[in-house]
Amino acid sequence: IRRQLEETARLKEVAVAASRAKSEFLANMSHEIRTPLHGILGMADLAMDAVPGQDQRLYLKLVKQCGASLLTVIDDILDLSKIEAGHLQLDLSTFKLRESLETTMAVLSVRAQQKGLESSLLVEPEVPKAVIGDAGRLNQVLINLVANAIKFTQAGSVNVRVGCAVLKET
Repeated sequence: IRRQLEETARLKEVAVAASRAKSEFLANMSHEIRTPLHGILGMADLAMDAVPGQDQRLYLKLVKQCGASLLTVIDDILDLSKIEAGHLQLDLSTFKLRESLETTMAVLSVRAQQKGLESSLLVEPEVPKAVIGDAGRLNQVLINLVANAIKFTQAGSVNVRVGCAVLKET
């Protein structure tokens, strides 16, 4: 029995080390991929300012949107490794909620249109104009939810409705 306990402890250490190595690898690779992707997005911005043709501007805009989508996936991978390592932190600040949601949905509406879908955003009037939270994480969640809705919707529309909920203390 003692030998089995020692073997179990050894296997647990190996598993923990492997998990730690995977998290470190994901974090390093995410950083290595993000750096050139930011360069691509920046060059797309510069080219959009310099290119006079409407078709070229549209193509560059799509390149930029696809790059931003890829960056989101990479950020998700990096977040996963941070969660596994216990290092994920929220960036709390005051931001304009409606403006943030509209910007994110504008990018996603292009995806919906490409698939022949309608998309809409309805922000109820009682929703505050400014909130304190992590705008980046909120946008990340919205992108994941709406992108999946677009992916799995064959016809019709994808609609996002934002309202307020009253939480009761227990």
